[in-house]
Parts: sequence; structure tokens; C-alpha cells
Amino acid sequence: MLKHIGIFDSGIGGLWLLLELQKKMPSCEFSYFADSGYAPWGALSKARVLERSEAITDFLIVKGCESIVVACNTATSLCIEHLRSKYSQRFFGIEPAIKPAGLVTKTGSIGLLATYGTLSSERVHVLISKYSEGAVVECLNFPGVVELIEGGKSISREDISSTIDDILDQFKKKNIDTIILGCTHYRYFYEEIMQKAGNEFYVLEPVCDVVKHIAKKLSYFDIENVGMPTSDSTRIYTSSIDTTAINKSLELMFANTCAQVEYVANV
Repeated sequence: MLKHIGIFDSGIGGLWLLLELQKKMPSCEFSYFADSGYAPWGALSKARVLERSEAITDFLIVKGCESIVVACNTATSLCIEHLRSKYSQRFFGIEPAIKPAGLVTKTGSIGLLATYGTLSSERVHVLISKYSEGAVVECLNFPGVVELIEGGKSISREDISSTIDDILDQFKKKNIDTIILGCTHYRYFYEEIMQKAGNEFYVLEPVCDVVKHIAKKLSYFDIENVGMPTSDSTRIYTSSIDTTAINKSLELMFANTCAQVEYVANV
């Protein structure tokens, strides 16, 4: 019997985690919930994010998920401890890579790109104070990116190029040499950011490290890292009637290893 892992995010950003989990643990069964009908979560209140996280968790548990990945920095920051206290399932989250950034910065200045919900959370401020290795962390939002991606628009480099240039210019003026991508949606522009950053910045994107951590922890429960993922072993759900964006991402990223998207109205 396949081990069943649930994954949820405010939308399609967490698909990067699903993709890497499929590669790392292809013998597992996955259910992914994109809450695109309520995105972006970074603009929601803590109470609303908690409400959505609980509703989706309940849905994934009904589907048989034994472990659940909160593939959203905002929800991890605001809700994961509550979810762990309420449910018996095992929860994993994703958070800004503050500690690795503190270890690699040479100027002692770090730029954290994240949503308002993540940047304003107490948990992230605790991470910064504990693990930044004394570095100054400059927090900045990546305006309009989540809305652009969730809107199903073409994710072209031209759409976002000037915004990335502006962000990098701000960081240069503050002697920042290390950038943390603190939102899974930003992964869609990782290549563009890396290209523009060149040798002036070290860019940290935590998805692969998070997946390695999850695979290591779950191996204790005898998950076998063998086999190939199929469309029968991965289910995709969304709260948005408009599935344009998620279908486009699935087509580009997954090469027929995911089932058709199912709209869920009552979650």
C-alpha cells in the first residue's frame, strides 16, 4: 500500500514541492490542494489563513493523507504549530532559509523576499533573531507576483523583468549579497532572478532542501524510494473554478504524472 502524503498551498506555488517530492519519493501517493480561489494568502488575516488551512487539512485527511506538507511560507509561519497540536497527522512546513543565508553572506546583509503575511509573522522574526548569525535582514515584498501567476497569465520573463531589476537595485544599495526567496510562487522566476543576480548575489531557494528533510524523516516509516510516479498516484484539487493557471503549470512541469485537476466547491 502506498504512503499517502497531502500537500497544500495558497495556489500553485507549492507545485514545486510536489514535483521534487515525486522525484524523491516516487513510490508514494500524493494529494495536492491549491487554494487558488482564496489566493493570495499573504494578504489575508491570520484567522482567515488558519481557517483555510484547517478546512484543507480536513479535506486531505478524508482523502487518506497520513502526512501533510504545508507548502506555503505564510501558512507555515502562522499556522503549523496549531495544526500540529490539533491533528494527529505529521506536518511539515517551509520557511525562509535564514540560517543558511546567515552562514554564506560575506557582507553581513541579507535580503528576504516574501509576502506580507510571512514578513509580518512572529515566527519569521524569531527565525531572524535566532539564526541570522548577526546579519542584517532586509525584508521586501515581491509585488504582484502571486496575483500574476494565480491569474493564469503568461509567466513570461518580460512580465516581471523590470520588477526584478528594481529589487536587485535596492539590494545593491544596501550592500546585500544574499537573497532568500521566501515564497514558493517566486520559484517560477528563479532562473530569471539567477540570471540577473549573476555573481553579485547568492540566491537561496529552499524547496529541494525541504524535500530532502521530508524524505529523510519519513524514511523512518519505511517509505521505499523506488518506482516511477504516475497519474494514478497523484491527485490535484483546487478551490478555484478557473483552472487555467494550474493546468498550464501541470502541463509544463509534470509530463503526465498528475491526474486531471478537480474543482472542489465545498472546502
